[in-house]
Amino acid sequence: MGLYDGGYDKDGFHTSGYNIHGYDRQGYDKDGYHMSGYNKKGYTREGYDKDGYNKDGYDEDGYNIEGYNREGYDKEGYDKEGYNERGFNIHGIFASTATKYDSDGYNKDGYDNEGFNRDGYNKEGYNKDGYNKDGYNKEGCDRDGFDREGYDKNGWNPSLKDLPLHELVSFKRSSNFYDLRQRKKETSFNFMNKPKHWTGTYYSKNHYPDQYASDELTQTIIRNKHETKENIPAQYISKLMHEYLKENNLGPFDCIIPVANHKQNFEQISGAVSIGQELSKLLKIECLSNALEKTLDIRARNIPESQKREFWNNNDLYVFSGIHDIQDKKILLVDDVITHDYTISQCIYQLGNEGPKDITVLCAGRTMK
Repeated sequence: MGLYDGGYDKDGFHTSGYNIHGYDRQGYDKDGYHMSGYNKKGYTREGYDKDGYNKDGYDEDGYNIEGYNREGYDKEGYDKEGYNERGFNIHGIFASTATKYDSDGYNKDGYDNEGFNRDGYNKEGYNKDGYNKDGYNKEGCDRDGFDREGYDKNGWNPSLKDLPLHELVSFKRSSNFYDLRQRKKETSFNFMNKPKHWTGTYYSKNHYPDQYASDELTQTIIRNKHETKENIPAQYISKLMHEYLKENNLGPFDCIIPVANHKQNFEQISGAVSIGQELSKLLKIECLSNALEKTLDIRARNIPESQKREFWNNNDLYVFSGIHDIQDKKILLVDDVITHDYTISQCIYQLGNEGPKDITVLCAGRTMK
């Protein structure tokens, strides 16, 4: 046999027995596969014959020529008798019970007659208590009422309660005022979440001049701030508060604590103190007029807007005097007007740190926003 340059004969085969394409004279490569893709046993490199089945009789999806996998189920998951691996047929009937539920009480989808699976969750992923596997309900809150970021439905985050207020840069979510409910003690935080009460509406002179001049409650509150000798306005307001407490089943209380003036002005009775003193007569409980002290002799409305954040973020704006023991006491915290909750929140913070049993807030009027 004559050889040409490179060791190939006239038929194009090398001395090694293979042509330039890697096949021998019978058309097989060094691995034993024919140029058609099959070996001498009729299988491809992937192990499948011309019909697409391997040596065990299964295709690349794992099903044999009859359409069943190694476990005996077809592509829909049913065996030759028409039942799936859980024992249900295509109509959802369980083989041994002849009902839609298996011996453990679950249907073909894995849910019991109340709609919960073996792990205790319904199709939406919530258990009987309404919480998912991560511990959150449909509103996104855990059992304590907080979402994944640590905020409750009102936007308060108790994880910040140990920060001093002057360091807090946490705001009520999506708003621009300080979250005064982030408190050092859990008791104070809990009291902050309680609803606040008022007997009626207070109209500001700047925003509602007509109502301000004509509204009886508003004018009574104004007079009470200045007429404290005979306490006639305070008597009127205290009666409204007394009726409100009875109608709403609030109480009983151990004592009344009014929001006080600056400590330098105790001789000038504040509107809240005069109301508290008159209300204490009706409720026949003590009014602790000097339980709270205001440390700054200034009103919020007199503070420039640029300084109000620092003013309200001062957790010592009001302090507990320490004169009285309010441990385990039910307190009625009284003020004449509530607007932004700032003053009340400061007072609750200080009182809550003293371990009272409860704090209820009642004001004469709520400022119309």
